[in-house]
Amino acid sequence: QSRSSAASDVYKRQVYINAEGYQIKTDYSGHFPVKELTEGKVQLKNGLLFGDDFKKKDGVNYYIKNDSVFYHDYEYQDNRLSKEFKLKQTEVYYVLNTKEENKFWDVDLIKMESDGNLVFYRQGNYYEEGQENKKIVNDGPINVFFDITEFKKDKKSGKYILNPTTVEFDALVKAEFFKPQLHLLRDTDKKK
Repeated sequence: QSRSSAASDVYKRQVYINAEGYQIKTDYSGHFPVKELTEGKVQLKNGLLFGDDFKKKDGVNYYIKNDSVFYHDYEYQDNRLSKEFKLKQTEVYYVLNTKEENKFWDVDLIKMESDGNLVFYRQGNYYEEGQENKKIVNDGPINVFFDITEFKKDKKSGKYILNPTTVEFDALVKAEFFKPQLHLLRDTDKKK
């Protein structure tokens, strides 16, 4: 059995948002049988574990107890605000604007729920009228949003380009143009 399919793997994410951007801390831990060390699935080097199944490629802390290897480590993903990465707080959401290489902006909404969990929203997966692909899960036709703001289609990418006013943007949010894509659960472990 591959270690990556073991039920003992646990991943937790914490997100910190401040005036400079946001940071995601991912904790991961688990265990596997010591015999996997001799099977070549995992290697020990310089006091750290290495293996293709680990998320962190620069080694993971570990200890051995009885016939199991236990590991725990964490990594940070920093997203600093810049001219290409902007975060604005509104009444309900943080609006995250990320400039793509093609000079267009991606927009995500981040909402903190009452339990402290975060939900990331992104524009839904819509299809053009008459072009629905039954093999792809989608959120409906895009033309229902055409009355809210102007949609221009980029000839190179085939994507729609929007430049809504603040009122139009609020109307898109209210009409649920943005759909939940990622849920980050608040870390409930009490560290002492």
